[in-house]
Amino acid sequence: MNTVIRILLGVMGVFFGIFAALGFVFSGMFSAYFGAGTAGLMAFYQFATIALTILGLWSAFTGNRVCEWAFSFILLPLWYVGTIIGAICIVLLIMVQQGDSDAQSSTVH
Repeated sequence: MNTVIRILLGVMGVFFGIFAALGFVFSGMFSAYFGAGTAGLMAFYQFATIALTILGLWSAFTGNRVCEWAFSFILLPLWYVGTIIGAICIVLLIMVQQGDSDAQSSTVH
């Protein structure tokens, strides 16, 4: 289950990296057609997306549970596919957490 969670979060991290790269292209197009104000808004989008990319890839490669939970919850409202993948990751994280607590309780007795 941990591998499935890491693969899903890693794929979403890569998608956010692609979105950040596209944001660099679109900021130039927006500033050419709509003015510098929209380019400033696109710059915020780029920085936020780069931060999400780092969080997603960090959680995928390090296996940090806090980052996995945070990235899964951030995925919920952002994108339709992200909502589905975020919900799947949250369910899997709950199942893994319950499995870990069951394993710990069985070894204590």
